[in-house]
Amino acid sequence: IGTIRSFVERYCLKIPLDSYIGSFISISGLFAFSFKTPVVKYFKILQYLGENCTLFIYLFHPLIMYVIRRVFHIWGLGDSGISAWLLPISVAICAIVMAVLFNVLKNKVKKA
Repeated sequence: IGTIRSFVERYCLKIPLDSYIGSFISISGLFAFSFKTPVVKYFKILQYLGENCTLFIYLFHPLIMYVIRRVFHIWGLGDSGISAWLLPISVAICAIVMAVLFNVLKNKVKKA
């Protein structure tokens, strides 16, 4: 439902915002689903991210987005259509990878 609403907000209503109500609906559902519950034992990767990495991703994704935008400008992509599509995907991938690496390092330091 949230994804459809985001599509309508972006392409049909032409709302020029970076955040859409539909996105919040989608992410809220995914976030709630990613927490480990006794009933749901699917998608262990999402459960791991929800339990261990969400705070890091939430806190550092704006900084990661800033760095990736700077890299896009250096590569000459700037505000092109390609960068508009690649930015959210690359931020998500980088934030998740960095959060997992941070969590692994944090656990190794705790054990040492």
